[in-house]
Amino acid sequence: MHRVLILGGDDELRRRTRDLLTDVGLGAEVTELARIPGEIEIARILQVNQPEVVLAAVESMLAVSEFMRQLESHSPDVPVVALSQYTDQRTVRELMHWGVKGFVPLPIVRTHFVDVIRQVFDDLRTATQFEVIPQLFSFLPGKGGSGTSQLACHFGVALGLIAEEESDDRVLLLDLDLSSGLSRYLFERRHAYSLIEMIETGVPLGEMYWNQFVARYEGLDVITGGRHNPRHPLTPTQVRQVIDCARPRYAAICADLTGNTESFSLEILRRSARVFLVTSSDPGAIQLATERFRFLDKLGIGRRTGVLYNRFPGQVAISPARIAAEIGAPVLAEINFDDRKVGEAMRAGRLFEQSTSTARHIRKVAQRLVWEPATEVMVGASY
Repeated sequence: MHRVLILGGDDELRRRTRDLLTDVGLGAEVTELARIPGEIEIARILQVNQPEVVLAAVESMLAVSEFMRQLESHSPDVPVVALSQYTDQRTVRELMHWGVKGFVPLPIVRTHFVDVIRQVFDDLRTATQFEVIPQLFSFLPGKGGSGTSQLACHFGVALGLIAEEESDDRVLLLDLDLSSGLSRYLFERRHAYSLIEMIETGVPLGEMYWNQFVARYEGLDVITGGRHNPRHPLTPTQVRQVIDCARPRYAAICADLTGNTESFSLEILRRSARVFLVTSSDPGAIQLATERFRFLDKLGIGRRTGVLYNRFPGQVAISPARIAAEIGAPVLAEINFDDRKVGEAMRAGRLFEQSTSTARHIRKVAQRLVWEPATEVMVGASY
C-alpha cells in the first residue's frame, strides 16, 4: 500500500494512470494535482501528502527541472517517474540526469507502465530495508508541552552515564527542535555552535571539527538546534550527513523532534531503531498522540514505536493500559515527574539532579529500552 502523487497531464491521463495503479494493485492512496507545483507550493504539498512515489507528466522541461531541484531539498528519497510524449534519447537522458527514476512514454502502454512502476516500488522496498540505524532513537511529541524535550535531554544524560561507566563510550543528543529546543538552556550552551551553524560552515565533519561543534556534558555530547531562522531550513540530505558522521562515534544517538513532520524529521523517523512517542494524561495530548501513531503506522514505523507516558502534578492519572488501548501502541514506561526538586529545576529551566527519584527511574528505563534488544522490549501491550 503506497502513497502516490500524480502531477500534471490532462484529466484523461490522470484517470488512466490512477486506474492502472488500482487494477494491478500497485497503489492505494492516490492524490492528483492538475499541474506540477512551483517553488512556493512544493514544500506544503509534500508535507501534506507525504508521497512515496511521484508520477509527473512532462509538459515543460523547465518545470520538471525546477521540481526535481526542489524535491532534492525537501524529499530526496522520493522516486519520480516521468510520463512523456517526448521519447527521444536526449530528453530521456536529461530527465535521468535530473534524478528521474523511471520513464513511461505516452500514450501509456499497460505492460510497460506496470514493469516500470513495479521496479520503482521494488527498489523502494529494498531501500527501506537498510535505513534503520541500530543506535538511533527518536523522541516525538504527541502534543507540545508533553515533556518530550525534557525526557530526551534526561534520557541522553542517563545513557551517557551508563555508556561511560560500562564501555567508556559516549552518547549524542541531537536537538532538531529549531524553534523551541530546550537543550541549549538545560545544558547552558546558549552560545555554543548550533546545528545550523555546523552545517552552514561547510567544513568536513572530521574528528577535529566535530569536537569543536559539540558541547560536552559528562558522558553526553550535545548538538543544539540554535536560534530559529526560517531562512535556513534543514533538508533531509543535510541531516543524513550529520547522522552518518555521528554513527561511528557514539553508542547511542537521541534525536529530539518537533512533531511537525518536517521532511528532515521523516528522514530521522524512518531511520530510527525505535521511536518514543511522548504523551501526558491530558486528553488532547492522548488524542493527538493517537493521530500521530496512525501516521507513523502508515509510514511503516508503527512496529518500532512505543509510548512514554509522562505524569505531571495536577493532571488526572490514567492507567498505562488505557492509554495503550486508546493510542494503539504499547506504553513502554510511565515517568512520574511528581518530585519537588524536579519541579523546582524545571521551573528554573535547568536539568534536575541525578539523585532525584525521577532521574533514577529515567536511568532504569533508558537502560532497559535502549541497551536491551528491541524485540525483547516491544513484546506485550504495555509496561
